[in-house]
This record gives sequence, structure tokens and C-alpha cells, in this order.
Amino acid sequence: KELPLTSLSGEEYLDKTGVTAYLKDAMTLLLENRPETPMRFLSEYFHNVVHGASVMQQSYRLIRLSSRERAAFMDNLYAAYTLLQAKTEGLEGGASLSEYSKLLKLVCQDFPYDVVQSVMQVLSQKDSNCVPFADFAAGIQSCLLYEEFFKEAETIFRKCDNDNTGTVTKTVLLEQLKSLYSSDLKILLPSMKELKRVLNGSELTSLKQFLRDLFQMTDYTPQSL
Repeated sequence: KELPLTSLSGEEYLDKTGVTAYLKDAMTLLLENRPETPMRFLSEYFHNVVHGASVMQQSYRLIRLSSRERAAFMDNLYAAYTLLQAKTEGLEGGASLSEYSKLLKLVCQDFPYDVVQSVMQVLSQKDSNCVPFADFAAGIQSCLLYEEFFKEAETIFRKCDNDNTGTVTKTVLLEQLKSLYSSDLKILLPSMKELKRVLNGSELTSLKQFLRDLFQMTDYTPQSL
């Protein structure tokens, strides 16, 4: 006969109800990723435990859990990939392209609409419906790279647009963006070659046009992991 929970010791009670396993998992993730707001992290963790979360939500959360500079990032990225791959069990070669596209849209949700369309356009050019991990990682990291760069580029663009016309001269923007390459900011940047190719000429460009052209110009191929 199974003993009532009230008769168990503290340790037995925690083990029996599964609390120990969740606490260990939460503490491991907390220490590996060291978020700036640990209490919020724990609140979201246990909210997902109680109410459940879709595979897509879990994958997105794992990607956002840690900054790219931390060692835990690649582990989280692979865990997110594994979740999507498990959802499309039976599909050989990797995760489903359609599920991957949905995840990228979540990651890019704050991007200008035109830029998001460019991301999806790049994906649509793939021949296979399967996404291997190398492509998965390259795509996610490219979007995170540009998420960081976009914020800095937008600030510089606004400073160049003194008359609030929504456009600036390409050469002026290029000169101002060069300051990012000599700054102490710890963000990945597109190559100077790519930047010069996009901002070649003296015509005007809008922020959306610049960002869209830059993403399309960037070499969207798996990097060494």
C-alpha cells in the first residue's frame, strides 16, 4: 500500500512529487545561463512546468535563454533543434523546414517586415525540406547577429537623418557605421566588404531598404561550429 504524502520525509516527498528533478533542472539552467533577472527566469520556468508550453515556445525560450557569448548558448541551440526534430519524427535529415521557418519568424519578430520577408526568401531557396543542425545554427545565429547590429545601425541612421525624411545618403551612412568597427561593443558585425557593397553610391536609402539589402547580401551559409 502506498504511503500518504504527509507521512513521507521531506526528501522523500520532494522526490515522490517530482519537485527534486524540476529544482535540479531549474538550478542547472540558471547557473549555466546566469540570466540578469534570475527570479523572472525561475517564474517563467515553473509557469511552463505548470501550464505547459508548445515545442515552438520551448525552442524559442531555449534560444533566448543565454547570450551568444556564453558556453551554454550552443547547448541550448542544440536542445532547441532536438525539440523541433523530435516534433517531425520520421523526417530524415533534420528538422522540418516549415517548423524552422516558424521559429525564425519568432526570433525575427522585431525586425522590419521587409527584412523578415528577406529571411524567409533565403529559406525558400533551399532544395530540401530537411534542415540539418549546421544550417539551423547558422540561420539562428545570423538572425541574432543582425538583431544586435540592427539596433546599433538604427541609432546611427536616426542621427544621420537630421531632417527626419526617413532617408540618408549611402556614403554618409557608411562613414558613420564604420565607427562600430573600432568601438568596444561586443557584437558581431557584417564584413566591411558587404557593408561597402550595400552602401555603394551616393543615392539615398531608407533604413528598411538598407537592412533588407544587407541581409540579402550576407553569405547565409553554415559557419564552423
